[in-house]
Amino acid sequence: MKKTILIFAIISLIAITANAQWALTGNSGTSWSTNFVGTTDAVSLRFRTNGAARMIIDSLGKVGIGTKSPSALLELNGSNTATTCKVLSGGTGYYSQFQIGRSSVESSFGIAAAINQFVTGSAVGDMIFRTEAASQRLILNSGTGAATLIVYNSNVGVGTTSPTNLLSLSGVAARTIWMERNTTVATAGQGLTISSGGAIAGTNNLAGGDLTIKSGISTGTGTSSLHFSTATAGSSGSADNSPSEKMTILGSGYVGIGTTSPTYLLSFSGNAAQTFWMERHTTANTAGNSLTIQSGGATSGATDKSAGALSLKTGTATGTGSADIIFSTTKAGTTGTTDRTAAEMMRLTGAGNVGIGITSPTNLLSLSGTAARTIWMERNTTAATAGQGLTISSGGAIAGTNNLAGGDLTIKSGISTGTGTSSLHFYTATAGSSGSADNSPSEKMTILGNGYVGIGTTSPTYLLSFGGNAAQTLWMERHTTTNTAGNSLTIQSGGATSGATDKNGGSVIIKSGTATGTGSASIIFYTTPAGSAGTADNTPTEKMRIMGDGSVGIGTSAPNSNYKLSVCGKIRTTEVVVETGWSDYVFDKDYKLPSLNEVEKYIAEHKHLPNVPSALEVEQNGVSIGETEATLLRKIEELTLYVIALEKSVNEQQEKIKVLESK
Repeated sequence: MKKTILIFAIISLIAITANAQWALTGNSGTSWSTNFVGTTDAVSLRFRTNGAARMIIDSLGKVGIGTKSPSALLELNGSNTATTCKVLSGGTGYYSQFQIGRSSVESSFGIAAAINQFVTGSAVGDMIFRTEAASQRLILNSGTGAATLIVYNSNVGVGTTSPTNLLSLSGVAARTIWMERNTTVATAGQGLTISSGGAIAGTNNLAGGDLTIKSGISTGTGTSSLHFSTATAGSSGSADNSPSEKMTILGSGYVGIGTTSPTYLLSFSGNAAQTFWMERHTTANTAGNSLTIQSGGATSGATDKSAGALSLKTGTATGTGSADIIFSTTKAGTTGTTDRTAAEMMRLTGAGNVGIGITSPTNLLSLSGTAARTIWMERNTTAATAGQGLTISSGGAIAGTNNLAGGDLTIKSGISTGTGTSSLHFYTATAGSSGSADNSPSEKMTILGNGYVGIGTTSPTYLLSFGGNAAQTLWMERHTTTNTAGNSLTIQSGGATSGATDKNGGSVIIKSGTATGTGSASIIFYTTPAGSAGTADNTPTEKMRIMGDGSVGIGTSAPNSNYKLSVCGKIRTTEVVVETGWSDYVFDKDYKLPSLNEVEKYIAEHKHLPNVPSALEVEQNGVSIGETEATLLRKIEELTLYVIALEKSVNEQQEKIKVLESK
C-alpha cells in the first residue's frame, strides 16, 4: 500500500513534583497524582524539536502530531506529506497489536499469533471504515503494487479503481471467485450459496429479488458465454476430481450440456446416450407431475399467425446407419407400491415406419401382433354433441398436373399360414330408441379370407351374402344434381377371356331364397310407369313375378299355378310358337266323324260347337292357345271332311242328273 496509517498512542508522561525538578537521568519515588509534566490550567502542553512545534496536548486532552488544533483524541497530520505511523514488534516471537474499544473488549489490528489480522472485540458495536465523501476511495493494498481492493461510491472494486457495480473485478485478466478447500481432516468441502434478496418480512405478495448471472459485454461480432463446471465422481480414494465444464451458455443463447459448442438452443453431448429426466415427487403418497414440451405461440393479438411447430428429430446418421425416435410409457400394474418402469410403446424408425407395441415395424404403421388391437377415437366430451368422424384417405396426386391418379387405399387382414384365413370386419352403430342409452357398434359387413362378402352376416356363403334376419334391398340412391335423371344400375356376368375362341360368356342367374316344406319363394320385378308431367314421384310398382313353382305372372302378382305364364293385359307379338298336340288324327280311318245332325243337335243344346269351350268357360279359365288352335284345326279338318263328303254327294248327284238327262 502507498500509505500505512498505524494509530499508536503511547504517551509517557514524566511526572515532576510541584516543589522539585525532574532529573534528566531519571527519577524515583514519584506519584502520578503529584509528580507530572504538564499544566494545571486550561493551557495546552506543547512539544518542539529543532525549534518547530511537533506535538500538542490541548486542555481537553486531545493529542495532535503535526497539527496545533487536534480535532480528535489523537490526530496525525503530515502537513501535505505522506504520513506513516508504525507499530513494530520486538522481533521473532513478539507481535504488535493496536487495540480500539472499551477496556478488555476492544478491537485489535496488528499481528497476533503470527497472523496479520483486524478483529472486533466481544463488545457489542460496529467497526466502520469509511471515507468522508462517496466520491473518495477507500483503498486496501496488498504489498506495494496497485490497489487491490477499493470502495468507491459504495461499490467495491477488486483490481479496479473505478468500480461501477456493487462488486467489480478488474477486466485486464480472467478472474476467479474461489472458496478455499476445507482444512478439517476427512471433511467434505463446504457449499457456497449466492442468493438474491428476499422481500421484506411480514408483507403480503411481494416478489423476491431476481438472481441474474451475466457474461461480459462484447463488441462487433464478438460474444461472451457462461460456463458451469462441476466435479465428476471418480474411483474410490483421495485423488482429486477437478471440476470440468458441464454446461455452457453461448452468447447466442444456445445451451450446451456436456458440450462446449452447442449448435441449437439446447444441445447435449453426443459422446454417450443422454436422458432428459424429471425427478420423482418427494411428497409422500403423491403422483408424479407432468412434463410439458411446447412450441411457441404467435404474438398475442396478431391476426392469422401460425403457432410454432414442435419438431422431434433423431441424430444425424452416416452411410447405411439410421436413427429412431422411441416413445416409452408406464403401464398400470397391480395395486400397491411396486415400481412400474416405463417401457417402449411406440417407435418411429429412420425409414419413417411407426411401430406401436413393436420395435421393428415393417410398414408405415405397424402394430404388435401379440394381441388383438383397436384404433379408437375417443368420445366427444362436449355436452350434447355428436361424435366426430374419423377419415382414412390415401394420397392425392400432385396439384396442378394433368391426368394423374390418386393413391389407392388398401385395407388388408393379417397373414395366415396353412389352412388358416383372416377376415375384415366392419362395424357401425344402429339407431336405438330415443334417449341417452349407448348404441354400441355391431358388425355389419364381413369380408372372409376367401373373398366372400357378408352384409348383415358374419358367415357369407357366396361372393356377396346378405343377412337373412330381415328383408334386404340393394338400392342405388337418387341423383343429387338438380333436374337430372337417375342413373342406371347394371348387373352383368363375366365375359369369356379376351381373344378366346368360341367361349361362352357367364350366365346371369337370379335365385330366390331357399324354402322349406310347402313354403316357396318368388322373384319379383318392379318398374316405374310414366306419370303426368311434373315433379311428383312415380314409385316403382310390381310388373312381373316368377312364382316358386315356376309360373310367371305379368301384370299380376298371383299368376295361375296351372299355367306357366299369366298375363294381365294385352300381348302383342309377331310370332307365337306353341308346342302342343295336333289334330291330324281326324284323318285317321278309325276317327268317328260326328254327323251334321249330331252337330246340329249339340249346338241347339249347348250353344257352341262340340269340344270347343263355352263363353262362360273362356271367361272363367281363359283360352289355351295351343288347345284352342288344335280344336279349331280339328273343326277345320272335320269341316274339310264334311265338304269332301258333300262334294262326293254332289258329284254323284251330277252323274245321276246327266244319266237322267241323257234318257
